[in-house]
Amino acid sequence: MEDRETYEVTTPVKGSKVVLKSWITGRESQAIDTAMFAGVGTSVDGKKLQPKLSDTMIADQENASIKAVVVSVDGSDKDVVNAVLNMRAGDYKFVLEEVDKVVNGGIDEKKANGSETSTTKS
Repeated sequence: MEDRETYEVTTPVKGSKVVLKSWITGRESQAIDTAMFAGVGTSVDGKKLQPKLSDTMIADQENASIKAVVVSVDGSDKDVVNAVLNMRAGDYKFVLEEVDKVVNGGIDEKKANGSETSTTKS
């Protein structure tokens, strides 16, 4: 399997250091989709089937995304999902935005297309 690059972000409220993978595999993408679709069902309304969404569908998808992308929080790779969930809301939302960028291909695609700018100081 191809080596995966990671990158580190610092949360804006408490300054936690979060290391994230720069891309996910197809298997990880499937696991995220599975978590989301597990919360979708149907119910019968008279003679018609109606879609029914679970109360935890979005949380399950977010948790699967965090699990797939976050490598560590403040140097610890133990229970990263709960470490992120236990952050202050502003930091949690910041990390979730970074996770979404990776899940949706934003970080990896920029590198592949050469459109990412270097921030290395010389």
